[in-house]
Amino acid sequence: MNHGFRKLEVTAGGKWFLALSIGLGVLALTTGNNALYITESLLLSGLVLSGYISERIVSGVKIEINRKPASARMPSSDLITVQNRKKYPLFCIEICEYRNGKHTVLGYLPSLAPLETVRLNSSQIFEHRGHHEWDGLSVATSYPYGFAKKIKLLPRGGKRLIWPEGMSSEARAKQNAAAQPTRSQGNEFAEGEIRPFQPDDDYRLIVWPLSVKGQDPIVRLRRSEKGGQQVRLDLRVEATAEFEKTVVAVAQKFYAPTSQIASLILTDWSGTRRVQGNRKALDQLATLEACGSSQ
Repeated sequence: MNHGFRKLEVTAGGKWFLALSIGLGVLALTTGNNALYITESLLLSGLVLSGYISERIVSGVKIEINRKPASARMPSSDLITVQNRKKYPLFCIEICEYRNGKHTVLGYLPSLAPLETVRLNSSQIFEHRGHHEWDGLSVATSYPYGFAKKIKLLPRGGKRLIWPEGMSSEARAKQNAAAQPTRSQGNEFAEGEIRPFQPDDDYRLIVWPLSVKGQDPIVRLRRSEKGGQQVRLDLRVEATAEFEKTVVAVAQKFYAPTSQIASLILTDWSGTRRVQGNRKALDQLATLEACGSSQ
């Protein structure tokens, strides 16, 4: 038994095709012309064939999504597994997320061989940090003629946290290269005693022999940092665009793979609380809200 609701969305080309079919049918009935009857029959058979093929495609696809931590305004790293359960090829497959009556395309496959399993990365980008909810998933296709999109809705709703905007993969790679010099470079510092330069650091802490070999300046850890640095964020401000920029700036420090940051200190009108660990800090930053500049 193939679970999932079915939905049909007629495309712009499909609307013209339906209008032509109806008009030609009326004309055939009015004139009694056999050639028009034959043409109308061909058009209607095309619609029936399109519906039959598209149903076989959406019913033959099985999907699984492995969701990984996601950041706002960054491509997600979710992994989509698409399996063809049929012994014939499938074409033009869209994997979508269904939310508030709309379908967001997560991935597209032009073809899928018989009994083939393919893994692809999701193309979804989240605009804002916070909770992201969806009502279900869907498999769709416009094959073969593009008259309409056949959609199979799967009731797999859920919720996830979206972290604040993070580092690009290029920036993260540069930071890794700068913060982890190889032994061949003659690194005289033990792992964890150096880190990338931050805007508020003292320039006198820069280790120049290592910095000139990398992309970014490297600094020696202060004694107070070796046990884990604390980052403070005051929530007693108004919810403005500037506050969002501050949250993003704080989150950047917890994204750093070589970061020695151990805890996030949050202050609001009820007091101060500590969030221990980089991942827990990012989870907290995902849903933080400013509590206003006055009680």
